[in-house]
Formats: sequence, structure tokens, C-alpha cells
Amino acid sequence: MKSATFSGRSSNKPAAFDYF
Repeated sequence: MKSATFSGRSSNKPAAFDYF
């Protein structure tokens, strides 16, 4: 995606997005 790998993981997105 974009930079949701670092921000998403701590925001509200699941760990799955942390890898994608």
C-alpha cells in the first residue's frame, strides 16, 4: 500500500497490513 506498514500497525489496522 503506502506507509500503513508502520503507521497502520499502531493505528487500528491488523498486523496483516503491517507486512503489506
